[in-house]
Amino acid sequence: MAIRSLGNSKVRYAAVLKESGARAAYKFRPWYGNRGIFAGGYGGAPGSYSYQVTINYEEITTSSNAADFGDLTAGRQYLSAASNESRAIFMGGDGPSLQPGKTALIDYITIGTTGNASEFGDLTEPCEAPASCSDGYGRGIRAGGQYPGTNYRDSIDYVTISNKGYATDFGNLATAANQFQGCNDKTRGVFGGGNVSPGTETNVIQYITTQTPSNATDFGDLSVARSQVGACSSRTRGVWSGGAIDPAYSNVIDYVTIQTTGNATDFGDCTSQRGRQAGASNSIRGLFAGGQEAPAKVNATQYITLATPGNATDAGDLTIDTAAAGGCSGT
Repeated sequence: MAIRSLGNSKVRYAAVLKESGARAAYKFRPWYGNRGIFAGGYGGAPGSYSYQVTINYEEITTSSNAADFGDLTAGRQYLSAASNESRAIFMGGDGPSLQPGKTALIDYITIGTTGNASEFGDLTEPCEAPASCSDGYGRGIRAGGQYPGTNYRDSIDYVTISNKGYATDFGNLATAANQFQGCNDKTRGVFGGGNVSPGTETNVIQYITTQTPSNATDFGDLSVARSQVGACSSRTRGVWSGGAIDPAYSNVIDYVTIQTTGNATDFGDCTSQRGRQAGASNSIRGLFAGGQEAPAKVNATQYITLATPGNATDAGDLTIDTAAAGGCSGT
């Protein structure tokens, strides 16, 4: 006779344990939604740029302008973001009010309710320009970055987005990097591009299994080596947009199938040569917001249909010009 679950004689353990291993305790939660969130960055009014506290939101399904959501707890650029659909977190970054400039700070917001961010906890170390990803079980992951006076970092740490607190060590990157970005599906995070030393871009893509703390493994290569990429994903496809190839910016968009290791394939072009974009998606449409075009910061957003390779299309504007913001999405 089949064993039944405690407290409910009508529910069999087979149903309760549909997800096995480390994921059994977690209900699947999308890391995406129709509301794109873009926080912080360096920008503002042309000629008087500053480290931004502004959080914008934009409906991904429509090509409309963003609206003000609230403020971060401290102005900063080069932060990364992750979401469990209902809560967004913003990790690390660089700002003059933070000591020692780079921060371990994690902020959070409730995506469906406009308002200012609150403090969530801290990363295991201060850093700027890390990559990040989420997964289908509520985990937010930070990878790499840079700390003052040190080489680029190879550390990876994680939090459970629904539970405020401090990050836990996950493992190490195969290649230390900063100014790169990550995307994910339900179980795998992939990190592409970045700088491996000042002025030296990489095309390396590396991946982790998000519910299994361990070191990253080589995945393949981007179609073009570059740093300062934006990224987003569908449930199966990861996409990197734009970036920098010192001293110029790039309009390249390329993609991978997240569960299939190998090199990235050309997707299309950005609307302009642009780096330091923030990415978000609803799994159907990918949105890339803000960024840097020599020499100006921009407020433009652009979108792609993730299942259909092609060039990006204008999608509206943020409320401010900003580059190196953190982006994610939810409902």
